[in-house]
Amino acid sequence: MTDYKETDPLLTSTKGNIQEDVIVKTAPKSRPRINRLIVEPVIFLYFLAFTPSITLTEQYVFHVVGKEYQGSDTDASKHVQGKTQCDVINETVTEAKMRDTIQANASKWMMYLNIAILVPQLVMVPILGAYSDRGGRKIIILLSIAGTCLNYIANVIIIYLDLGIKYWILGCVIQGISGGASALMSACFAYIADIVELDDRSFRITALNAVLGVSGAAAQLGIGYWITYDGYLPSFWFISCVLIVNIFYVIFFVPESKQQNTNDNFNPFWDLKNAVMLYYKTDESERNRKLLILIITFALASLVSYGSADVLALFMLNRPLCWTSVLIGIFTAMSIIMWNIGGMVGVKLFERWLTDEGMILLAALFFIAMQAFQAFVKSTFMMFIGPVIGMFGSMFLPLISSIMSKTVRDDEQGALFAGIGCIGTATTLAGGALYNTIYAETVDWFGGFVFLVTAGIFLLAIVTFWIYVKMSGTHLLHVVSKQEGRLVSVLADEPLNT
Repeated sequence: MTDYKETDPLLTSTKGNIQEDVIVKTAPKSRPRINRLIVEPVIFLYFLAFTPSITLTEQYVFHVVGKEYQGSDTDASKHVQGKTQCDVINETVTEAKMRDTIQANASKWMMYLNIAILVPQLVMVPILGAYSDRGGRKIIILLSIAGTCLNYIANVIIIYLDLGIKYWILGCVIQGISGGASALMSACFAYIADIVELDDRSFRITALNAVLGVSGAAAQLGIGYWITYDGYLPSFWFISCVLIVNIFYVIFFVPESKQQNTNDNFNPFWDLKNAVMLYYKTDESERNRKLLILIITFALASLVSYGSADVLALFMLNRPLCWTSVLIGIFTAMSIIMWNIGGMVGVKLFERWLTDEGMILLAALFFIAMQAFQAFVKSTFMMFIGPVIGMFGSMFLPLISSIMSKTVRDDEQGALFAGIGCIGTATTLAGGALYNTIYAETVDWFGGFVFLVTAGIFLLAIVTFWIYVKMSGTHLLHVVSKQEGRLVSVLADEPLNT
């Protein structure tokens, strides 16, 4: 039997010069000894607050816009008291048009609030992520949580004083400058890369996404009832308090995973340059081209995954579903659990036969099927079937991130995940604007049309990723060789010589 060195790749190929060789040789030989689940509680607490805030904001905007068009708070508040906008308005032709107008204007206001968060975030995330490679991960984690907390404290004040939606923009800008969820996820993913070996990285990154989903689902289960019986103000108080607890947890219980360079001061221009130069520093084994294609694939997929949340809530509020806050909360919790746990289970289930690349293509097929199905939903039962169809689709983005993380050096992890976070921010902004516009223009004749658009965009992500597969000679399946008893990767269409 051939002797193998510690730095040799676990997955070998019959083709010789493959990506895995480059990946393993660029990996550091040792990691900091931080074996506990340190950043998972940070993610759990943050998204316990952040995830329900999205639904909460959507419904509050819908409530306020409805109040403006109906002329009194009494009618609009019926949505909060367990009824839907469909119950409030008698379906005459004129009033049906009013309902569509309320939907369209609520959609536009959500777009404005997203822009207020995401435009400054788009600038700050690559700067903060690249700085974390020098200044450490912990400071970025703290900053992103604090900025989000200030936004929701501002929301509490605005709701209490009944100042109107336009004043929400200030808090959104503060959250955007702090980096928000994108900066937090970038820092936490880089933290995982600092302390976890290559073999476990795909699962740990997927598991971190699952923690995100479970925490969001836990809050969503109760948020609908809370809105129904107590209104919006106590819910935003709860969100603010959870984030304050998270800040104290990070201060006292999260050790720094990255050795800090005390001689380097914060220089946003230098950090932005480092984030951009990641894709131009070296081109060993065509690394730059591969990273570029993977980034494009990630962007197309996140344009759908991150950008369509707003219109999904509006779709559920409108006919034919006409859901209440409680039912929206239950569905959101259920879909988040299926989406994130399905991804983690899927990685463990399929990794025996499929490589990361094979699982990515499989996940894309599940996701496209879910989006196409949602376009033609006509009942509550059908709507709940959608997340079941797409439960393994959530493997796509974490596995793309994992492949890119394995491709770059240890001192480039922060810049890499900052770029990923920046792409997520940009696509959330673009997707929100795109899908809200499409929904506003098509809601009166086919409300599900927007989901056919998202399915088509995700199909493009498959095309770009297949280009990466062919370019790098990447393998889709792996089996155990009987000759050597080792794990061997083979192409899906390549016969195994035993």
